[in-house]
Amino acid sequence: MTHEPKISLPERVLILILSLAQDGFEFIAIFSIPTFGPFLPVLAGVSGFFLSAILIIWFIMKKVSIRWLLSGSGIELIPVINSFPIRTAGVIATFIEDSIPISLKPEDQKSEDKEKEKKEVSGKKETEKSAEKEKLESTEDTS
Repeated sequence: MTHEPKISLPERVLILILSLAQDGFEFIAIFSIPTFGPFLPVLAGVSGFFLSAILIIWFIMKKVSIRWLLSGSGIELIPVINSFPIRTAGVIATFIEDSIPISLKPEDQKSEDKEKEKKEVSGKKETEKSAEKEKLESTEDTS
């Protein structure tokens, strides 16, 4: 059984190009303060916010986990640190998580273990109930 990622290759390339372009623009904007004043960094912050919002909506529509993208986008809100390509790293981590088959993800393993435990507990309860019924039947038969 093969795992099909929810995000296709052309979508990944487009999202990666947009994310890299935005991170590059933020890097340039941080170091251009003496030349252009605060206008360019403010523009970079606003455009970064809108790009993050668009990517989050896109990933939600594709039913992809957005925890890595949210982490990267949240860190991008911190001044000066946003000059590093953190949003791009979050996008790449989201792509990697999307590529991992469901059976290999740790949170799914935990839920499977819980389901097994529930089945074992319910199986034990059923055997205890049947043993009690047998005891009751055997005491009724002897009396």
